[in-house]
Amino acid sequence: MSTSICLSFRALLVLDRRMTIETDIFVAGAGPVGLYSAILFVQLGYKVRIVDRLPCPVKSGKADNVFPRQLEIFSKPFLNVAGDFERIGCKVSEVVYYSDSQKVGTVSMSDENCKYKSMYTFMAQSDLENILINRLEKLGVRVERSVTVVGLDINDAEAEAGQSTYPITITLSKPARTGGVSTELVQSRYLIAADGARSFVRKKLAIPFEGVNNEYISGNIDVAGQLKHPDARSLIVHKSSKWGTILCYPKSEYGMYKIAVPLNDDSPMPLGITATLDQFVEKIRRILEPNELLVDNVTYFTTYSGKSSAMPSNLGDILLLIYIYIYIPPVNVLVAAAFSASNRVFLVGDAIHVQSPKTGQGLNLGFGDVYNLFWKLHLYDQGLASLDILDTFDSERREIIARIQAYSDSTTRLQMGRNVPGGATDTATIMRELAYATNRALRMSIGTDIEYSPNMINSTEFCISELHPRIRIGQIALNGTLYRKDGSEVWLHDQFKEAGRFYILVFVGDPTLSSATVAELCKIHEHLSNPNSFVNRFRLRDSSPLIKFLWVTTTTKILHHAGELQFLSQHTILVDKMNRMHVKYGATEGGAAFVLRPDEHVGASVTLQDFSTLEDYFDGFLLARS
Repeated sequence: MSTSICLSFRALLVLDRRMTIETDIFVAGAGPVGLYSAILFVQLGYKVRIVDRLPCPVKSGKADNVFPRQLEIFSKPFLNVAGDFERIGCKVSEVVYYSDSQKVGTVSMSDENCKYKSMYTFMAQSDLENILINRLEKLGVRVERSVTVVGLDINDAEAEAGQSTYPITITLSKPARTGGVSTELVQSRYLIAADGARSFVRKKLAIPFEGVNNEYISGNIDVAGQLKHPDARSLIVHKSSKWGTILCYPKSEYGMYKIAVPLNDDSPMPLGITATLDQFVEKIRRILEPNELLVDNVTYFTTYSGKSSAMPSNLGDILLLIYIYIYIPPVNVLVAAAFSASNRVFLVGDAIHVQSPKTGQGLNLGFGDVYNLFWKLHLYDQGLASLDILDTFDSERREIIARIQAYSDSTTRLQMGRNVPGGATDTATIMRELAYATNRALRMSIGTDIEYSPNMINSTEFCISELHPRIRIGQIALNGTLYRKDGSEVWLHDQFKEAGRFYILVFVGDPTLSSATVAELCKIHEHLSNPNSFVNRFRLRDSSPLIKFLWVTTTTKILHHAGELQFLSQHTILVDKMNRMHVKYGATEGGAAFVLRPDEHVGASVTLQDFSTLEDYFDGFLLARS
């Protein structure tokens, strides 16, 4: 059966040519999430095309910050763009809470297990896009602009025939050289739909959004000017007992701020979806009193709710309006009914989830979608995993999206003074609850508290979490500093240098002090040398290893050991001088091995004595080559 989705062309289109071109991966949408998708798949060796209907990157507003965990991923050698984000971004390191004019709390954005300690904000989404575009072009791929996807056909029979087929036909509309509009047909093996909340792909696949439209009305503004506030360099949650709550953070070092305000609150100045810019700014000023906001110009302004969005009517008073973008409704609670179709089309980012635009939740969730998907699709395409592994993309991301949306909904209610535990109405109690709720949401947003439930890849059957309660199956591997052979300090996650690989992190302590540990390591070496071991059975098509190793020791003596441990010289060895990482991982007694998925989540953990049982773990979801 064929799932056929086509769009009838209008008579005014000049169909001056039709040509079919094949590609491995077609990416619809060249926003940050689409660009990120293209970069990752190019790094894995796929032929990629990426198109966008806009003639240039969005100049103002929209997604404009990157959280610490995502910066950590961006610092990896195969991405290598974190330094660019640091260079142009504005560092925001803490969240501060104010009740009227009193500071009532501070929460740091730093996490000891994350290399980056701050959120980085940017003047506009185009700043992020330009960095990713530059990286993609260095890999030999250019974004095709002013190109619109207008048709889509999926041949299900071909999709089921094997990974090498091209079951997806995409019809593109783009400007013709001679004027008018030309069309082009593209045959693709896979399609990544990063085309936003109004996703053409999702709509044509008849995948609905599910959820409940909430009653909140909020507004966002990007404003250039001066914020006279003692914590103007931080993310401020400022609640006035009379006028409402704002969330504000700097977007540059030179007086640009993003401010979000719940509008239909219980204050003497509730506002609706048609609130004007003047009304919005006046509400901000009243909430901030006795602090001041001096406005030079506005580059972005929108109001939005669970039912609609609106553009303010009095734009004539703005000194400089560069761009206005209307955020797609609704807020907080909508998720696509399916994240894929025919195991060939995958939706990511706003195409599958719409939530509050505050603090870039949607952008960073979208990045997480892609980082969860790319290696699973690669394993399937390489013939190393069955279709079952693709199902975990939907289940794992749906779980995280629901948690973040629930936290966002909770903080919004508290900002409006509603649903406070115990029915409290005093501002001090509300602020305490708000700080607690925001801290929970922050850990998720930062990315260090993302944890996936047990499944075929996250196996609780192979788990030694009793050694240390902080190391749970499905969680992100704890990061920290170690030392190379040359004595230079490095972060653990930076040593996962190859995209799409599993890494086994082996903690061995000081094996020179224990003949039993040396014996276990020799047994592991003998096991790995066997042609039938998992490391040799599961290889990529080019025979390169899918599974790599990092060995962590507490002593430099092992680096010069010429005896039974000489085999370790074939691997990457890192030194844990102060024993801190061994303690973090609960591997101080007898050592341990942790399987880290290609997205750095813990898939399994075993003692050194049980190392051979990892054969069963990998057999649980990988397919060996014949």
